[in-house]
Amino acid sequence: LDLIKERIQTRSPYRQLLYDAAEHELEAGARSIATACLSNALYLLQDDPWNESAPDVSYQETLKLHIKAVENDWYQTDYVKAMSLVQTVYKHAKNITDMAPCWIIESRTHSRQGNNIKGFDTLKNAIAKLGVTIEDSTIEDCDKAFWALYPKLQNLDRSKVLVRDLEIDPNLEVLGLLMVELASTAFWSSLELFYRVSLLMVRIHIEQGEYPHCSLGYQQLATIVIHRLNLVE
Repeated sequence: LDLIKERIQTRSPYRQLLYDAAEHELEAGARSIATACLSNALYLLQDDPWNESAPDVSYQETLKLHIKAVENDWYQTDYVKAMSLVQTVYKHAKNITDMAPCWIIESRTHSRQGNNIKGFDTLKNAIAKLGVTIEDSTIEDCDKAFWALYPKLQNLDRSKVLVRDLEIDPNLEVLGLLMVELASTAFWSSLELFYRVSLLMVRIHIEQGEYPHCSLGYQQLATIVIHRLNLVE
């Protein structure tokens, strides 16, 4: 590797070979080998791998390598290394969409380390960057919010609900992904937050349109109101 890095200026074919090998090893369940492949691929990046004005640099390639390595390091419980790469992505990412996988990994890392509150806050802060605030509330506040939303649910045009939009706002797509992650995390430890996020997922679909996973919001909310309010209709 040192000889390749020293003598070969254009190293993208070698990085791609290592990335493909890592993908193959991940599919085979050999994560430790995949870790080595990804670490070597990162090592063969240029000194300023986020600067596309430099030769042999692709922003998308650098981002892809970092996120794949983050996900694998998290799975291998190497949280220090994973979080170091996460901070690198935060520093250099061009947009919110590119940061979303790292927000999820950071939240999962905090949760695995026993700090669910920090995991929740990571996702809440990420969602806030998309213009949506999730405020603290009680179960009773959530009940009131549901009844305020109930007339809109009763008057939904089912034909429109079942039609998929041809184009979806990328930010709305990321928002849906983050809300699903927050709801799945809250399911086991915070009924209030799970209720609040489910309400939010449904309200955003009604007010802003379709996004991936929005159906989960309806399913989650239905489960809650059947249990809490005995509302089967």
